Amino acid sequence: MNIIETVKKRDHFLLHDLKKSITALEIEYGALQNKNQLSRTLFYFRTIEGNCPSFYRPNSEEDHLLQEQLKSTIRYLAPDNVKEYTIYWNEESKQLENLDAFESMLTNDIKRLLEKEWQESAKMSPAQKLFYLHQDFACHKSSIFGGRNWFLDRCLWHLNNGTRQILIYGETGSGKTTALGALFSFLQKSGWQTLPFFTGIHGHTDTSSSLFNYLIWQIEELTRESHQADGHTFSTSLNEKIQYLNSLITKYTQMKTMPLAILIDNADSLNCLQQLFSLSSHKVAILCSSSSCYHERNMDVKTIELYSFGKRKKDSIPDFLKPFHLGLKEQLESSNPFAQDDGVIPDDASQHLAYELENLFEAGIPDDDILLEKKAVIEGILRYHKKELDSRVINAIVEKNEADTPLYLSILIQRLIMMDRKDFYKISELGDGIDNITAYQLQLIQDVSLTTSQLCVWLMNAAIEKIGNPALKDALYFLSITHVGLCENDL
Repeated sequence: MNIIETVKKRDHFLLHDLKKSITALEIEYGALQNKNQLSRTLFYFRTIEGNCPSFYRPNSEEDHLLQEQLKSTIRYLAPDNVKEYTIYWNEESKQLENLDAFESMLTNDIKRLLEKEWQESAKMSPAQKLFYLHQDFACHKSSIFGGRNWFLDRCLWHLNNGTRQILIYGETGSGKTTALGALFSFLQKSGWQTLPFFTGIHGHTDTSSSLFNYLIWQIEELTRESHQADGHTFSTSLNEKIQYLNSLITKYTQMKTMPLAILIDNADSLNCLQQLFSLSSHKVAILCSSSSCYHERNMDVKTIELYSFGKRKKDSIPDFLKPFHLGLKEQLESSNPFAQDDGVIPDDASQHLAYELENLFEAGIPDDDILLEKKAVIEGILRYHKKELDSRVINAIVEKNEADTPLYLSILIQRLIMMDRKDFYKISELGDGIDNITAYQLQLIQDVSLTTSQLCVWLMNAAIEKIGNPALKDALYFLSITHVGLCENDL
């Protein structure tokens, strides 16, 4: 159910007309509507005994009735997920008591929910855990990815045409990590075995040695070779590791029919790009993302740039090539002017087409398509968070001059998602209703004229203000000192 569209159809709508709190809406249209989420959601209903202050109780009898109705709905739809607990007001100490019992109940329930996962995880080796960590992270990033189909198509097109060394280049904030996660899923669906590695997401992922240990262990798995180490402590020199890894890749090439794509995020920070690209073979492709462009003599490396929106050129595109650029390559086959009557494209025409495609990718896209790509990125972010924004708010975001990277779009949307009671108090001053919520969001967007770095600081300050914990400021600024955040060995 699209709440925004439903509300729009009602004339002179006021938020109060729903007679539901924001929490109630999130429960009814969130956890209770998603069976998978509901199985992992716990509800705790509190009873307070004693003459406690009024702010611990509903504001009015009407609020109390609405609260009881919501509880009844939850008990009906999720009876096994509901627990009751009682706390007591101590008039002498002016404090609530028996909270320890609630804490113990909550801890045991969470342990029960996670026990099966913990048991399965305990059976895994460190290298297996690391593989699932990278895979889950890639799937998470893929779920956020929106727009930029040209990037996925271009990577696959080069791979299918024999390219085995690809550098994915982009400035900070251009969406390289998210794009690599999307490429992981896209290549899997396109007949490729994929092996992802995201630098810095774990204490054993931030050095070239840890990367090669990981690759050795995983390719040993793929080739059914006995493991030389546990994936973390392969104690030989880097050159010996590379030699052994080359022998494993040769074995994979001989054993397997499915091509293998190894995807390394933030590879330039590991200072081993040349060694990585040297591992490629006709069945093994190496794709590395980097914030710096890589040029090496005698290296057949194809660079694919993830442009910021503002850097995309606006040269005209031949009409027959536009469908390919927009990710509809099946339309290209039917409209290809080089195709013969039987649909076959002559070799010399194929070479010309390849040349035209490269020109197309380098040419960029027109302004209208840039706006569409921005909207697609926003839709991906909102889809992941299960949130909605009015179309006027989305248009205001994409039209901002500063909104030239996916990171900028993501941070700005995070602020809108963070709206809480304080924001709604300010909205109520404008007058209730969906139009005033939209007006408030539009004003927020208009007031922000910051660079991406400044926007990060702005968002952190907003979080600090909302949570109200002074220690959070030190924690957030500490996290911000590295490009990929803190790893275990940083602590």
